[in-house]
Amino acid sequence: MSKKKYQFTLDTAEKNDSHMGLARRIKPQQRILELGCSSGYLSAFLQQELACDVVGVDIDADVLQQAAPFCVQAIVADLDTDTWLAEIEGQQFDVVLCADVLEHLKNPAAMLTSLKPFLHAESYLLASVPNVAHASIRLELLQGHFDYETLGLLDDTHLHFYTRDGLISMLMQAGYVCCDISYSIQDLADEVIDQHLANAGLQSSPMARELLHTPDAVAYQFIIQARPTPEELLQHLPQPLAPKPLVSSGVFYGEKQEKIVALAHQLETELEHNKHHQKHIGQLEEVIKFLEQRLNTEAEHNKNHQLAIKAWQESTVVLDEALFDLTAQLQLEQEKNTRLSSEQVFLMDRVACLTDNIQHLEQVLQRVHNKISYRVVRGMKNTPKKISGLLSKTEKADKHELINFFDYDAWLTAQSQWHEQELSAYRGDVKTWQNPPKIAVLMPVYNPDKDCLVNAVESVLRQVYGNFELCIADDASTAGYVREVLQSYMRKDSRVKVVFREQNGHISAASNSALSLVEADYVALMDHDDLLTPDALYWVVRSIQQHPDVQLIYSDEDKMDLQGKRYAPYFKPDWNPELLLSHNFICHLGVYKTAQVNALGGFNPDFDGAQDYDLALRYVAGLKLEQIVHIPRILYHWRAVAGSTANGVHEKPYAEARIEKAVASALERQHRPAEVSAHKQLPGAVRVRYLLPEVLPLVSIVIPTRNGFHLLHRCVESIFAKTTYPNYELIIIDNGSNDLVSLRYLQRLQENPRVSIIRDDSPFNYAALNNKAVAEAKGEVIALLNNDLEVINADWLDEMVSHVVHPEVGAVGAKLYYPDDTIQHAGVIVGLGGVAGHSHKHSPRDNPGYCGRLLLAQNLSAVTAACLLVRKDVFDQVGGFDEQHLSVAFNDVDLCLRIQEQGFYNVWTPYAEMYHYESASRGYEDTPEKQARFNKEVAYMKHRWGEGLLRDPAYNPNLTLDREDFSFAWPHANNI
Repeated sequence: MSKKKYQFTLDTAEKNDSHMGLARRIKPQQRILELGCSSGYLSAFLQQELACDVVGVDIDADVLQQAAPFCVQAIVADLDTDTWLAEIEGQQFDVVLCADVLEHLKNPAAMLTSLKPFLHAESYLLASVPNVAHASIRLELLQGHFDYETLGLLDDTHLHFYTRDGLISMLMQAGYVCCDISYSIQDLADEVIDQHLANAGLQSSPMARELLHTPDAVAYQFIIQARPTPEELLQHLPQPLAPKPLVSSGVFYGEKQEKIVALAHQLETELEHNKHHQKHIGQLEEVIKFLEQRLNTEAEHNKNHQLAIKAWQESTVVLDEALFDLTAQLQLEQEKNTRLSSEQVFLMDRVACLTDNIQHLEQVLQRVHNKISYRVVRGMKNTPKKISGLLSKTEKADKHELINFFDYDAWLTAQSQWHEQELSAYRGDVKTWQNPPKIAVLMPVYNPDKDCLVNAVESVLRQVYGNFELCIADDASTAGYVREVLQSYMRKDSRVKVVFREQNGHISAASNSALSLVEADYVALMDHDDLLTPDALYWVVRSIQQHPDVQLIYSDEDKMDLQGKRYAPYFKPDWNPELLLSHNFICHLGVYKTAQVNALGGFNPDFDGAQDYDLALRYVAGLKLEQIVHIPRILYHWRAVAGSTANGVHEKPYAEARIEKAVASALERQHRPAEVSAHKQLPGAVRVRYLLPEVLPLVSIVIPTRNGFHLLHRCVESIFAKTTYPNYELIIIDNGSNDLVSLRYLQRLQENPRVSIIRDDSPFNYAALNNKAVAEAKGEVIALLNNDLEVINADWLDEMVSHVVHPEVGAVGAKLYYPDDTIQHAGVIVGLGGVAGHSHKHSPRDNPGYCGRLLLAQNLSAVTAACLLVRKDVFDQVGGFDEQHLSVAFNDVDLCLRIQEQGFYNVWTPYAEMYHYESASRGYEDTPEKQARFNKEVAYMKHRWGEGLLRDPAYNPNLTLDREDFSFAWPHANNI
């Protein structure tokens, strides 16, 4: 026999194929015992397409080698023996697969019985078997033929031949019950049937053709699915077919004749019964006809009822809308009346005040009138001044008492400046340091103002810390005094190194030339017209002594005009990666490891005008948080002269495009798709719009509520009307509403398939309500919203989701306004007021905020849960809200701090905007009970977070903890 006899290929598109009929009954990832696997054409399909684990068994070792790559185990075995079963000892299979195998075995029933220990309750047998009762074999028998063939139904290797009943009987004998049987079909044409009948000496007839077109005659192969029968059920199975008796034809046909007579008698009896049945059926049909008529009548009535119900529903919707509109209008009128009442009280107070002033003036005039004529004339001349003085006394007194917390001059005057004694103490401190590093100050120079250049160099030479080198590259300056000044300093101090470039190469080329002079471990960047404070390098090296692994150091800075006036201090946050993608807050003074700057290739000329920004973005990419140190002291004065970007990016128009390019390049290196554009309101800053993933995550918007229909209605309808992000569900958790309009609105919302309503009548606990709703949320992302919000920009959710999907991001907050268009929330600053407060609260909506931070995306320690997004896995990881200790206040701050504690960055974005009608549902902390609970929550926060509340890394110790306006700290946190 040829070894390639049974090496088939599997046609997956063929429906009339027994092998594909078997394969379609197998589920993905099942364990398969394939008997007679041959070359593995079925094994390959099961392993590659369905990820099944296949154990293949075949008698032919050569062909089994072809199947082995698709099998987890390949066994060479004779299936008529049971010795091979030891190789599958202890295994369990979902499917036993026998494709054209059983007919080749000596005792297939015994083999199948032996496999039952390897099957579990849900296992089943799949087998394909040739049909010996096929029409072609019947016609061959009529002609006296039953000839074996190389392949086909009468394959010369077949040891058994089965009809459908014979196959089922054999399976019953083996202890299996057939639960499904189908066929591959091969029907004979009528012309072929007629020819075969003629060859047998028989005449074709319609009945003969019909018999040879029956299912059992056209079935070419049976496709059987059977399950092992439990032992307790085997005794109830029907007996298998008995062997046919070996009797003579006469006896056999005599018995058949008797049966025919008996069946004819039985048929006559059944026909009589059928007559009675037909009569009864006719009666039943009359009843059915009557019932159908009644049914049609009822259906017509129901149709009318449905129309009435639909009309009622439409009317109800109209009435609901009218009710909702009237309720909203009533609320607006009540709010208007409240405002008018407040204005009335104010005006009445004002009238009373003016009345008092009038009475006072009348008394003054009366006294004047009582004087003699001379005094009257003199008094009349001076009276206006006296009256003015009287009215302004109180104003002047008030003005003297007020402090301008943004007055930098006053703030600098009030602080202790450097004293020689203090600088001397720093010098003494330096002497105690072990092996302090050398610092290189890198200064590219091109045609600076002479006095500015001299002052810049002198500010370096006056440093308290003397282990430095000043590396200067003159970029072919055309002003003759530049070379003279630099050469004089080279002669005066060996720490000054200068390279004079022969050609002007612009800022990056000059910086790289200066970099080539550096021998120090660290390099500080300085412009040719700026100033270092005398203690600048002292604080840098002190930071290195305290943090030996530090890779990047940056300080606070301010600006200085040509007259030496300092202004515009930038008190920066600690490391803030999101803010760095909005603008270069590292800037001055920035100190880098020399070796790493060189490893990065130094300054890139493609980014001239933004070369420091590009370097910082490339440099920080490989750093850890603990390798970046911020010195919260002003160590650098950025000189505002013509041509310097200290006056604004407009001084270098080419720089803005390169700033965008630097940020876009950084994001590309991070494999973070985004669109980068110039900021519309802040020159020199950028807007990063992260692209959403192709498959948008489901966002579960959670809104706790109680009554307050006008708030919830405004919030929900603004979400529906304006939100462009499509994949969200809305979960409203109702904390015991009993207002008729609110309940009716909630009922209406439940008709929306994307809305779920959870009822919770327990005492108010904001944290517990949100935890309960989040537990039932289906979304990958949770959006926590108050019910007193109103959406402003349609892409608010797109913006927030684009941040929260980043794996390093925890919570994301939005920009919220009071109804009067002042800031309600622009992130939370930890420590304000003792625990936490809102950044820039009550600032005008269009105010850029301190150093533009109201307009820039940034990392903050916390954001308000009035509008907060977080991934559900992050929320669950930190245990959700603390409903035990923080039921109402500060639970969002605590949640964000725990998220930050786990190593995530929290983000606030100004590009998701909403109105917030704060505390409109539950009111303010204005009762003794509420105040007691609030004080208890304050105490818990201070206990839980301790001193960490007083040092927010997103803030600066030189900014106040007493107010929410980013004004300066009085008294000072430290000397600047």
